[in-house]
Amino acid sequence: MGKTTTTYESLAKDFIFELLEYNFQQAKECDPDIKKLEKRIVELSCKVHKIISNLEKEDKKLITKYLDEKQVLAMEGYYISYIHGFGDCIRLLKKVKIV
Repeated sequence: MGKTTTTYESLAKDFIFELLEYNFQQAKECDPDIKKLEKRIVELSCKVHKIISNLEKEDKKLITKYLDEKQVLAMEGYYISYIHGFGDCIRLLKKVKIV
């Protein structure tokens, strides 16, 4: 039974991450500020990777691991916020007696 739950949770998480990506792409098409920010992040990322490439092996591994894990944590935060948003929406709809 534990495997089934994990599979459903994994599928739900994958689906939510796809929704988040889709919604971000839609927002990016409508909001020039998001496009500018994304472009700036790409520019900064290139500069950071250039600096990292010049570091010693252990420092490079540490910084890369930090950046990767920070990204994973951010994605988990987005997922949690999305899940809580579902609950908030249901509570709101019940409060205004739509559901």
